[in-house]
Amino acid sequence: MRVIKPPHSIEHSSDERLVFLAGTIDMGSGVDWQSELQRELADLEHVVLLNPRRDAWDSSWRQSIDNEQFRGQVEWELDGLERASIVVMYFAPGSQSPISLLELGLQARVSHERVVVVCPEGFWRKGNVDIVCARWNIKQLESLAHLSAYLRERLAAPMERDAAITSDSRAKSSAPYPTQLRQQLQHQHQHQHQQQQVQATSGWSAIVPAALLLGFGLGWLWRSVCDD
Repeated sequence: MRVIKPPHSIEHSSDERLVFLAGTIDMGSGVDWQSELQRELADLEHVVLLNPRRDAWDSSWRQSIDNEQFRGQVEWELDGLERASIVVMYFAPGSQSPISLLELGLQARVSHERVVVVCPEGFWRKGNVDIVCARWNIKQLESLAHLSAYLRERLAAPMERDAAITSDSRAKSSAPYPTQLRQQLQHQHQHQHQQQQVQATSGWSAIVPAALLLGFGLGWLWRSVCDD
């Protein structure tokens, strides 16, 4: 098994499967569940773990599209989510994980068959996550203790199934944007900016609906373009 972290490019051979480890990082302060999973799966062959937990993360980086390091990190994660055969999402109890909520929204309608979610009791928006997974039939596990066994079983299955799912998801996510769709996306970004302003005075609870809304909105828009 190999592990790729940003900023290293995502390169793999045709007989390797990519598993993206989305979920709680919280600017590096969250529990390092990715490393534990890496140790548990170390004996697997033809598997590449995409771990977004950057070794040299600098929390002082300005979170702006104009910041080269920050933008590179975000685009690496988006590329990994798009290319992976399996997307793991872990929402750690006691964490906030707003970006993970956004990523769940992005994946829910576009590529739900690739996603497995672990959201134990104690995550502050577990109810939202559970409802989203139930609505779009996303696989859920009770705890990280069950994740290693699930991945071993999933990765033992023929590659053709995961390859077909990944190809379909990639086609949906790369569909061209017509003028009306671009306008709708601009509206979504404006809405997100307004929610960020609300966050400054109202706390974290204000941005969770916005994160899920933006994710669902982008997923719905991609699906609409592909269906058309």
